[in-house]
Amino acid sequence: MYADDLIFLSPCVAGVQNVLDVCTVYSNEFDIIFSAKKCMFMVVGKRLMRTQASSITVCISGIAIPYVDKIKYKY
Repeated sequence: MYADDLIFLSPCVAGVQNVLDVCTVYSNEFDIIFSAKKCMFMVVGKRLMRTQASSITVCISGIAIPYVDKIKYKY
């Protein structure tokens, strides 16, 4: 499996950030590189308005992951 094939889901932003923090610790321990350039995050559902979602910051290895409002998956 490649890291670009993973999707993390959580009912809250803190949950996603927690998983990304675990990935960062794991990558440091085992010399694995997660490329923030290939990552993106989006908010699904009506709980947060898009304007609020775009102001959220989640990071992997200290690098912010960009917010998107749609994703086109290519396989």
